[in-house]
Amino acid sequence: MSDFKTVIDFESTFSCTHNCLYCYNWWKAHGEKMPLELDTNKTLKILEKAIQEMKPNRFVFSGGEPFLRPDIHELIEFVHSKKIPITIISNGSLINEDELKFCKKNGVDMFEFTLLSSKREIHNQLANVKGDFSAFDSALIATQKAIQHKIDVAHVFVATKQNIQTIEETLALSYALGVRHFLFNRFNPAGNGFLNLNQLQISPKEIAKALEIAQNFIQTHPTFRISCAVNIHPCLVDLSRYKDIKFTYCGVKKGQSVYLLDMLGNIRLCAFARTNVGNILTQSFDEIINSDKAHAYFEAVPKKCLGCDLIKLCQGGCKASADNCFLNPNQADDWLKKYKP
Repeated sequence: MSDFKTVIDFESTFSCTHNCLYCYNWWKAHGEKMPLELDTNKTLKILEKAIQEMKPNRFVFSGGEPFLRPDIHELIEFVHSKKIPITIISNGSLINEDELKFCKKNGVDMFEFTLLSSKREIHNQLANVKGDFSAFDSALIATQKAIQHKIDVAHVFVATKQNIQTIEETLALSYALGVRHFLFNRFNPAGNGFLNLNQLQISPKEIAKALEIAQNFIQTHPTFRISCAVNIHPCLVDLSRYKDIKFTYCGVKKGQSVYLLDMLGNIRLCAFARTNVGNILTQSFDEIINSDKAHAYFEAVPKKCLGCDLIKLCQGGCKASADNCFLNPNQADDWLKKYKP
């Protein structure tokens, strides 16, 4: 049995109250149908086997919007019974007092809520909601209520062409709401994001300018943490200039810590990927991660990056985005294609 600790990112549902322009759900990029979900008993079997074999030190419920699952309470209770801390990634639209009391009681110690701008109209436009519903207002209310219930909150900002000019005001809003961890994620095309590439893609120069603003914000707000969970290519942006921002690079490699588990038991090596490397219901976890399919994914590198001194750091950009958009993890991702031809 593998002895390294893991995080299970459980893609609990593809249903959502939003239809975000940047949504990376793999099936949206090429006109495929939304996969069906299994019933509660079969889902619990998936979780039982995955937890037993993967031995996670954290369990993440993602989606879609997890609170749209009618059985989400039962699934959370099951994970909590295994004494595993829980994070829920949500847009906040279905959060209320009863949900927060339940979550607090059942091991949920972190929410990640999207905060796409300090401006309501920009946030709502990116969330792609219709009618009178305000994604922006629900995100703010959910944040305030979760903090009142003493559950940690991190805000997730997806940096796009449409919202990047509001980064300073958005950082200030997040801080004012009492949040102390902010995820600055470069727009990384996959799913809907691939379909909306031209209106969302942002340049390395714009990212660098936003990171400078973020770095300066930390200097005046030292208790505020800013992390980048999506790979920013070091050949396109000099990340050494931003000493107080935590950067992560592609985590798809042998011995990685985060694995995507979908509602059918399939395992992918990244949330942005479309390729399944195995199924936990029919294979052991060790068999999956030591398979030829997984190994080929671990080793995937764009030809243009071979021989680069930075390859061990960044692994040639985002192979999962290339897999999702161009159906080949060995291709260069969109950022490399456009800005390092």
